[in-house]
Amino acid sequence: MSELNEGAERSRLLRVLGSVSASTTTLAALMFYFGRQHAYWFFDYFGVNFTVMGLTAQDYLVRSADGLFTPLAVVAAIGIVGLWGRRLMRRHLSSKAWRRVVRSAHWTSVALGLLTTSLAVMALIDPVAFYAYPALPGSCLAAGVVLLTVATRPTRRRADMGLPEWGRCSCW
Repeated sequence: MSELNEGAERSRLLRVLGSVSASTTTLAALMFYFGRQHAYWFFDYFGVNFTVMGLTAQDYLVRSADGLFTPLAVVAAIGIVGLWGRRLMRRHLSSKAWRRVVRSAHWTSVALGLLTTSLAVMALIDPVAFYAYPALPGSCLAAGVVLLTVATRPTRRRADMGLPEWGRCSCW
């Protein structure tokens, strides 16, 4: 019997470690991307090709602080306004109206997810068109994946979840 408990504990530990390492890998990849973009545009401003500098992966990760500050601030502001709006609407809308709002939010999430992911793919095909907006392709890809992931969750179940339950969802 104790072998079953140990097996279940190991399985749970592996799931937790897997979820943490997946999040860490995603974060490191985003930091590397934004650090590389920051280095490219910083050195391009001075007329120097950034590859001449011989920057390492650690240099890109350090530079990502400058490149990620604005996108993270915008995402945090949108997130808090969204959470406040959700709480306010849930409190003041009838159950039927709330279901309509959730349904429309679901389809809006699908549409925006497809649009932003399509923009990221377009940037892969024609990167020159996005030189004026260096952070747009990466931001679009990240936002598109999150929006499409949220849209695949069951709408009925998600409508009644609180914030802590959203954090526990295995969306990623």
